[in-house]
Amino acid sequence: MLNDTTAAFQNVAEMMIDTTRDVFYAGLGVFATIEEEARDAFDALVREGKQVEKGRPNTLTAKAVVEVEDEVRDAEREAKAAGRKVEALSKDLEARIVEAVGTVLHRMNVPTRDDIESLKKSVDRLNKKAIELRSA
Repeated sequence: MLNDTTAAFQNVAEMMIDTTRDVFYAGLGVFATIEEEARDAFDALVREGKQVEKGRPNTLTAKAVVEVEDEVRDAEREAKAAGRKVEALSKDLEARIVEAVGTVLHRMNVPTRDDIESLKKSVDRLNKKAIELRSA
């Protein structure tokens, strides 16, 4: 009976860990999807801009071209900085999700893996003592 209880606790703990992991991966998936969509939109805008530039080479002054190129370089720097911020935010989100799930599990009094291992060892010791007492 104690072995069944221990196994049940282990199953519940493993299910909670799997669910927690899935929630974490879903959060990362959201960030990855947003990043991919933004990159695709940016690439489409670049293609359109190149087509416009090819269509009007004589109407743009040299000064305007230089200003646009400067703006493009600034935008590239900002995009790289934004990418770094997204990466930092995803790491922060990961830490917060892990912390929040841990807090919820603790409040629900869900045993940790260490708690289950300790309980299993206690059950094993009790089973050994019960066997010893039966054979004595």
